[in-house]
Amino acid sequence: MAVSRDLTTGSVASKLIPFAVPILLSNMLQALYNIVDMIIVGQYVGSSGMSAISIGGQLTHMVLVVVIGLSNGGSVVIGRMFGRGETGEMRRTVSSMVCFLTIVGVAVAAAMIACARPLLRLMDTPAASFEQTVTYLTICMSGTVFIYIYNALNAALRGIGQSMRPMIIVTVTTVLNVALDFVFVGLLGMDVAGAALATVICQLISAVMIVWYCCRSTELMTLNRGFFRIHLPDLSNMVRIGLPQSIQFTATNISFLLVLSLINSYNVVASAAAGAANKVWSFGMLPGQSMMSAMVSLTAQNLPKKNYGRIYRGFAMSVAISWGIGFVMIALCWLIPDQIYSLFTSEEAVGEMGRLFLGLYSLCFITENYMFCQYGILTGAGYTTITMTCAILSAFVARYTLAVIFSQYTALGFDGIALAYPLSPLISITISGIYLLSGRWKISRIDRLEQKRAAKA
Repeated sequence: MAVSRDLTTGSVASKLIPFAVPILLSNMLQALYNIVDMIIVGQYVGSSGMSAISIGGQLTHMVLVVVIGLSNGGSVVIGRMFGRGETGEMRRTVSSMVCFLTIVGVAVAAAMIACARPLLRLMDTPAASFEQTVTYLTICMSGTVFIYIYNALNAALRGIGQSMRPMIIVTVTTVLNVALDFVFVGLLGMDVAGAALATVICQLISAVMIVWYCCRSTELMTLNRGFFRIHLPDLSNMVRIGLPQSIQFTATNISFLLVLSLINSYNVVASAAAGAANKVWSFGMLPGQSMMSAMVSLTAQNLPKKNYGRIYRGFAMSVAISWGIGFVMIALCWLIPDQIYSLFTSEEAVGEMGRLFLGLYSLCFITENYMFCQYGILTGAGYTTITMTCAILSAFVARYTLAVIFSQYTALGFDGIALAYPLSPLISITISGIYLLSGRWKISRIDRLEQKRAAKA
């Protein structure tokens, strides 16, 4: 098998950092997809285009998190097999994951395209950007199956400690995406449709590249008739761990959509300002999300060998890295908000409305990044029902409730919505922290499930 990384031996720093950095860079480049779309559309189309990218992008992201959650379940299962030396079972698990997620991807895309207009009306989408949003969302949904295949195989590679190849693939497709954005939007005047088409083309290319790599350079998959099968026992473990995360991510994004409806009730300028702030947020969250992915693999590989000390050291390192980058991002958001907004649009009204909003929003780079690092241990151990419960409480009980209170019952108004974001993770941090201190995570959920099956037999 090509260059896999054993995270159970050697110093934690020498293994975790080289593994995590490509994940961080890959995530940054993927976030650049959406940011480039908004910057170019903002410059060529204006605030209505920015609003369309913001709203359509949020719905597109909700579809993406379904595969992220399920594929994370596959990554945990494969990482555990790798840690136990069960290499023969890994290909079978990858087969089940790819086939299942391809089917799910087609079904989800069809449902979203059919429901696009009712959903956008429900979200109170501004009339000035409604049709553009429909166009953007419909085109983006056509690439869902490609991004599902890519994420399935990316998760499988993370499970065996590989992170460099996905980074190379994302680098290539991001550069191409930027070039196509300028051609379709700038030169051909295709507006938001051009930005969406550029993204779909790059998603197709990324899927082809990662399939080619996995077939040629690893033992994870082969393109023959025997590979395309779903093995129910393997799929069961993946779904048991991954489905709660998909529900978690989907519920979180639904709460984002509810908050977005509050934002849309102001005007299209507020929608554009919040959309630009959300793109900055997507960068500020990447350190925590990337370290969470690294901690999932580190935990999954080390739990079978009871290397708890390595997991604790990895957690401390993950928090330090996430916070270091987070504080820099906060400083930039407070010191140069106008310059940040000028990247997205030349309309001064957008920057004026979003100045304080961006600063308050950026404070979540501390609380959310810490929460993600906690989630990495719990997810790697298979306890995704805990993270799901935490996320739902934070999203609905805290984020949306606080957004309503601060925006409608305080002098902050529109800016009060932003303050809800850094405060809402505190519920998750508390519950996750208590569960980690209890030590129950030290026996993986898969081991508990297998013990129950054996007892019944």
